[in-house]
Formats: sequence, C-alpha cells, structure tokens
Amino acid sequence: MFTVNVPKDFGKNELVWTLTVNGMSQKAVGSLLPVWQIDTQLIVSRTVPGARLDTLDKNQPPTLALEPVASVALPGAATLRATVSDDGVPGPRPQRPQRQSAEGSGPPFLNAPLPPPPPGPPPGLALSWIQYRGPGKVTFEPSGFTPVKSGEKTTTTARFSGPGTYELRAIAHDSILQTTQNVTVTVK
Repeated sequence: MFTVNVPKDFGKNELVWTLTVNGMSQKAVGSLLPVWQIDTQLIVSRTVPGARLDTLDKNQPPTLALEPVASVALPGAATLRATVSDDGVPGPRPQRPQRQSAEGSGPPFLNAPLPPPPPGPPPGLALSWIQYRGPGKVTFEPSGFTPVKSGEKTTTTARFSGPGTYELRAIAHDSILQTTQNVTVTVK
C-alpha cells in the first residue's frame, strides 16, 4: 500500500501507472472516487480473523513517537528510541495453544516439511523495526515484533553493514491496527 499526493483540484481525474517489463506494458488506474477508498474497517475485516465490527468502531491505531537518531560511525550502532501509546482496544488476547498430535508429543507428522509461519505481531501492543531503504544490510536487536507497554519508551539497537544513508521504519501494532513512522540514519 502506498499513497500519492495529488493537487487539491484533482477532482475526477485519474492517475495512471504504466509498468513495462520485457517489452510488455501493464497499466493501473486510480482516482479519488469513493469506490477506490480503502478504510480501516475494510482492511481489518479482510485480514484479521474473527475481528468484531463493534471493536473496530472503537479501536484507534497506536501512536508512535520516535526520538531523532545521531549519525553513526562504523563499527558503531544506532540506538533507536520509540514511545508507543494505545487506547487499549481491542485488549489483550491470549496466545493460541499449539496443536498436539494424538500422542501429545508435538505437532502432527506430515509427509512434507512445512516452512514456519511468517512472524507476526504478538497479541496486544507490539513494536518492530525494519530497514525501509539503504545501501547495506541492517540488523536489529531485538528483532521482530516485541511486546511493549503503552506509554513506555523502548530501545532497539540497529547495526549497519556499511556506510550510507538508511531509512528505518518503526511499526507499532495493537493486534488489529498499526502505525508506521520512519527515521533517517547517516552511517559513516
């Protein structure tokens, strides 16, 4: 998902994207007509199993405040500080228990190995950092979504594989809605 800023007088105009790959062109069209609007309820109702509409009406996305980050001289690391606050809706949900096989010794046996499910946010309020842009690789400690308490400051360490300008993205998630914010780090 992304946004495109258009002039105030855009009206009923259309925006056309053309992508050409190997000599073949495809077009996508967008406009400000209501049929193109995607609201929070639509997103959540399609992506969160069992989401209740009465909860969705009350829930607000978490707020996210990032502190500025100083330049980094390699091999140093950046300290990322964020404060996440939330309205407490939908409230904490219990973790789902893992399914046990008939013998109770672990997951059921399958003939083909399955990859692990992609990591998602834990139940409740959580924060994660990702590399959004940059010339090298960034690793975060802790990595992935980590539970946070509303209103408390969190600290994450980012290590960089090489110099350059990096854009890092914080993602605050309340188990239904999320908020993102970017911070730029210069690495020398």
